[in-house]
Amino acid sequence: MRARFQLPDDASLRIRSNLPAKSHLPLDQPVSIESLLSDYVELQDPATRPQIHLLATFTTCPPEHEQLLSLASDDPEHVARYREVILTPRVSLLDVLETYPSCALPFNIFLEMLSPLRPRYYSISSSALADPRHCTATVGVVEGPARSGRGLYHGACACYLATTEAGATVSALIQAPSTPFRPPAEPLTPVIMVGPGTGVAP
Repeated sequence: MRARFQLPDDASLRIRSNLPAKSHLPLDQPVSIESLLSDYVELQDPATRPQIHLLATFTTCPPEHEQLLSLASDDPEHVARYREVILTPRVSLLDVLETYPSCALPFNIFLEMLSPLRPRYYSISSSALADPRHCTATVGVVEGPARSGRGLYHGACACYLATTEAGATVSALIQAPSTPFRPPAEPLTPVIMVGPGTGVAP
């Protein structure tokens, strides 16, 4: 990515906003490119049709320009094509930029197009009866070939936790479920448990 935007490996920058609204980006403070792209924005979301249309405005090669406009078109045939080649395989904004090298999208516009990094939710997999001051979360590391066919997919939070050294501090919050869950008072009551995620947390 740094090569795509001609950014040095150790580049840092300071972001200023022209809008009064709050931003998910760190404003008016030095931040490294690595931290900015790792801690604040989603990089693996599939590119949207409005985003692709904007990319077309920065694309100088006529055939590439037309291809991008076609993917962003409201025509039903082109919408189906967008779903087939972008949405279903989850082709990201950066993937599209790599596919169309004549798109001279400025880095600041690229940042504005990215969604804020979303929190990842995990169930507590330990019991307060064992230790009320200690809890665990069971996390499955998601890695494998990207559905887009471009490189490998790495789950953002799972891979971050897997590579974090023991004893390190991570940012987290504990949130009570909106629908309270309580097991039956009678411990012998049969219970069907469904684990749609990792599958072992209660």
